[in-house]
Amino acid sequence: MQRIQTELHPGKGWISQRAAALAYGLTKTEMKGLVQELKRHGGSCPRKGLDICALDIAVRQMRGEL
Repeated sequence: MQRIQTELHPGKGWISQRAAALAYGLTKTEMKGLVQELKRHGGSCPRKGLDICALDIAVRQMRGEL
């Protein structure tokens, strides 16, 4: 029997809009703005959700942390 090797890559992958709003503490209006921004730059997929790396950067920019 073979064991499946998996690697965890923090900050890589996809997250749903609802989970992102909860994780980042975003309001509905903030979330709408971020989704529109991510759609323009390819960080949003209708099937997968939002790209976590792009979302991290967009949230920091929105909050003025970059």
